[in-house]
Amino acid sequence: MKKIILLITIVTSFFLLGCSDFLKEDNKSNPDAAVFYKTPSGYESLVNSCYSTLRDVYGDNVEMFVIIRDLHLRIIQLKHFIQLFINLSKGVMMLFIMAN
Repeated sequence: MKKIILLITIVTSFFLLGCSDFLKEDNKSNPDAAVFYKTPSGYESLVNSCYSTLRDVYGDNVEMFVIIRDLHLRIIQLKHFIQLFINLSKGVMMLFIMAN
C-alpha cells in the first residue's frame, strides 16, 4: 500500500511540477515575422516561398510555373502603366486649364 501511495505521489508531482521552462524554444536561426516582413526583401522571400510550393503542384512542368509568374509580372506592369497614364492625363488637363 505504501508503494502505491509513493508511486501516486511521484506521478502526481511530475504532472504538477512540470517543466514548461525547459520546453520553451528560442528561435535563433530565423528572424521574427513582425520584423522580417517589414522590408522589401522580406516580402520578396515570402512570395518566392509561395511560388516554391507551386512546384509541388506543377511538378516538372516548369513552363506552367513560368507562365503564372510572367502573368503576375504583366499585371504589375499594367498597373504601373495605368497609373502613369492617369498621372499624364492629369498633367494634360492642368495644361489645358492653364491655357484657357
